[in-house]
Amino acid sequence: MKQKKLVLILLSLLLLTSCNHPQLRQDDWHINTIELADEYFPKYFDAIEQILQKNSIQYEKEYFEQVNGQKKQNQCKHYIAKYNISDTTYFKAELEFDYWINNGSCISFSFINDAITEEEVFNISQTYIDVMIYVTNFCSYNFLGKGDGFNSLYEKLKVKYCEEKYSINNPPQYKIYATEKTWEETPPFRGYGLDNNDGLYNMDIFLIDYLTDINIWDK
Repeated sequence: MKQKKLVLILLSLLLLTSCNHPQLRQDDWHINTIELADEYFPKYFDAIEQILQKNSIQYEKEYFEQVNGQKKQNQCKHYIAKYNISDTTYFKAELEFDYWINNGSCISFSFINDAITEEEVFNISQTYIDVMIYVTNFCSYNFLGKGDGFNSLYEKLKVKYCEEKYSINNPPQYKIYATEKTWEETPPFRGYGLDNNDGLYNMDIFLIDYLTDINIWDK
């Protein structure tokens, strides 16, 4: 679990660094105040929940918001939802609005499946991957293309696992990834990560990108 916590911390750091990369900016972003974020960001969560329900995924939702910074011009606000499917399986969505970012906000979206067997690792339900694809296409600016790339990334992870001659008796000791990176290893990211903890596998599928408001802006 220490390794998993480290990965989640790194994803949070990557989210912050991606949002400040000077080359990555939308041309048509409208949500430029916390008040507009408060009004419009719930629409992203509504869309995520609709696709979970459409795919008959049962979940319990946790939600909270966090504001960092005292002065409004320096504030950063996080909107975080966790959709618990079981004790070890969940989706997590984090949206960030930051006054320092003039033309954009960011999304981090992950599917986490802890304590699974090797057989389960390579038979993740297409339903869960479809949720990642939908959220990518609806919410993200798609700097790395459409979300259907998650299927090919899954195949890359399987190939990588076989090439390294991993097995249940010789599991990866550190996180291995099947991921796409651009701009000299700078986020946005999307991909799969896999490691082994006390004989049980930990799988995560993740997206980090800029948000688009094309599907929610109505003014």
